Amino acid sequence: MKLRIYPEHIGEYQSFLNTLPEKVKKEIKKASVCKRLINPDDCNPKCIMGYAFAMDGEQYQKCRYMAFQPTLSEENNPYIKRFLEKELRAGSDYE
Repeated sequence: MKLRIYPEHIGEYQSFLNTLPEKVKKEIKKASVCKRLINPDDCNPKCIMGYAFAMDGEQYQKCRYMAFQPTLSEENNPYIKRFLEKELRAGSDYE
């Protein structure tokens, strides 16, 4: 089972991605590139743009629907919880 995360504030805590387990990082790296970030005319204009972020010193531009879908597991769940907490805290700064 996977959980899809939409980290709207990833820029505020992207260094956290460096702490993720290698399996999760591998899933993120394999995710589709966001065509709209590269060339807005290459994707459906109704599609919401994806995410630009750094992980392990490399820059990524990933599709919002594919980038952050970690597999739920005993190993991953604590990281998923921290991910959600970071997003919640970052989002609350804007309210």
